[in-house]
Amino acid sequence: MFFVICKWLTEVAKNKIKSLFDEKVLFDTPKPVDLLKVLCQLCTKEDDIILDFFAGSGTTAHAVMDLNAEDGDNRKYILVQLPEATDEKSEAYKAGYKKISDITKERIKRVIKKLGLKDGFKSYYLDNSNFQKFKELKKRPSDSLEAIEKMLKMSVFQENILTGGAKELDLVYEVGLKNGFTLSAKTQTLESGVYNFTKLYEESREFYFCFDKEIQNDIINAVPKKAKLICYEKALGDSVKLNLHSNLDLETL
Repeated sequence: MFFVICKWLTEVAKNKIKSLFDEKVLFDTPKPVDLLKVLCQLCTKEDDIILDFFAGSGTTAHAVMDLNAEDGDNRKYILVQLPEATDEKSEAYKAGYKKISDITKERIKRVIKKLGLKDGFKSYYLDNSNFQKFKELKKRPSDSLEAIEKMLKMSVFQENILTGGAKELDLVYEVGLKNGFTLSAKTQTLESGVYNFTKLYEESREFYFCFDKEIQNDIINAVPKKAKLICYEKALGDSVKLNLHSNLDLETL
């Protein structure tokens, strides 16, 4: 009896995905949306975060968005999926979904469109740090906590940033995460006429990143007083650095 019920639930779940993907069967063992909705309703409240470490086809996200649309709550979801390849003989692969995570993201997009939601979602890839000091920590696991803390507080020189094609936004989010921002933090591109900024902000916190190659004292006029400013160490002369430290919350890369 249990096997029959599970098989029936799987078939229902497969039909749910087929309705989203033009009747294509892209995933063989999806979780039932309605079952996850019941579980979320029983175990969560209005603004909880639901974490799914085995995202698969994205059923958890589908269930959370459906449930929010029904009861008006604001639950959030975090999905984690390894970059597992789809079978080259599968319908998913033939439809252009080379990895399971491709199906996950596309399903979320289609559910958002179906429900008429205004908000989207963010997708991240887990990678190594872009900063030398954090790479060094992995090589020195035997260091004491005091030694590690001292190392993290050291002045960061220009060779701190590793070569390897890191984009500016990669640096923004890595610095943000290390300073307590969540993955839901927003970014905004700003221009002052002289300098270009990326603002990372969440609730009452905001960091200003300037990746210009040369920065002078006049940048003080372009950011809020005592704002957190992050820029390249090599972009600052000694006197400019001293002045900015006096007038802004300065951190260099």
